[in-house]
Amino acid sequence: MVEEDDLIIVVAVGALILFAIFAGVMAVLGARKTKRKNAALAAAGIDPEVEAERIRNLPRYTPGIWQIFIGVLWLASSALIFALYQTDGLSDSFSVPRFVAVFYDSLGVVGGSIVQAIIAALLLGNGIRVCIKVRGVRKLSPAPVLPA
Repeated sequence: MVEEDDLIIVVAVGALILFAIFAGVMAVLGARKTKRKNAALAAAGIDPEVEAERIRNLPRYTPGIWQIFIGVLWLASSALIFALYQTDGLSDSFSVPRFVAVFYDSLGVVGGSIVQAIIAALLLGNGIRVCIKVRGVRKLSPAPVLPA
């Protein structure tokens, strides 16, 4: 009879095998797509390497995405601390990073949470603005017209 640990190992190995098959299929499909795209670019008289360089030089979403990620985490943490404080779920002593403790020490828990939520919302808004700006630049960038 198969023990519980053996069953877990079999399921884990099966999941790894499925992942390897999926990754292989995706790699083959990606290579085929790149080959078709390069052939279409060559048929249109565009050097595929020049097109790849143009795409690499377009602005990236990365700074905006990191700002959104950090803003969401910061907003969630300040909302959690505020909610725990309002429901008396927060003990008299709780630990936060030093740069955040400045807000709580100077303004109290409610004021510190509100100020942090405002800062997090500004960071979140700026990250969204950066992503929208990058999307606009990428959208307006002259892309080659490929034959159908």
